[in-house]
Amino acid sequence: MKKIICLFLFYFVSACMNNEKLTEVGIYYEKYIGEIKIGNKKRIIVRLKNLGESDLIIHKIQPSCQCVKVNNNMGVLKPKHDVEIIFEFHATEIGLNEESIAFNLNTKEKFNIIKFKAKVVK
Repeated sequence: MKKIICLFLFYFVSACMNNEKLTEVGIYYEKYIGEIKIGNKKRIIVRLKNLGESDLIIHKIQPSCQCVKVNNNMGVLKPKHDVEIIFEFHATEIGLNEESIAFNLNTKEKFNIIKFKAKVVK
């Protein structure tokens, strides 16, 4: 019983400490990045725009696979400002590749997920 009470108190205190204000985000990117030869890399630019009145906090950026590398990561974006985040897609598998990138932000939807496609050829 003590463990349950302790867990509840920990959860309650954690929830109270997380008083981040929510904001809105616009995410702009190409959904199809084209044809790429196997072994090559393609640069992907994703633009985040803070559409709200509070700071946009980028807690974490998580690609769906190791074939996508992020060159810049967390930070704070002031209201009405935008930032370009640069990714690199490494073409390692022949065929149509569908990948995603999850952004952990202080928005209504905690995770904002984008998806893109690339055709990898010999």
